[in-house]
Amino acid sequence: MKADRKLWLILNKIYNRESLVGSDLRNLYFSCMDFAGMNLRHANFEGARINHGILDRSDLSNANFSNTDLKNASF
Repeated sequence: MKADRKLWLILNKIYNRESLVGSDLRNLYFSCMDFAGMNLRHANFEGARINHGILDRSDLSNANFSNTDLKNASF
């Protein structure tokens, strides 16, 4: 499954609380973003910035957070 990297589509999914299963989110800037309760299985956040992000109750199974800025993120 090839993920769509168009930022406006990704942000729209986050706003509408839609699944981001398998999404390619590498090197994107998501500081202060609310991902609480979202399905983020197999999402690739490698090199992204999610500092001050909210990931409480999210399904993070097999998500890749290599080199991701998670400073002050909430899990």
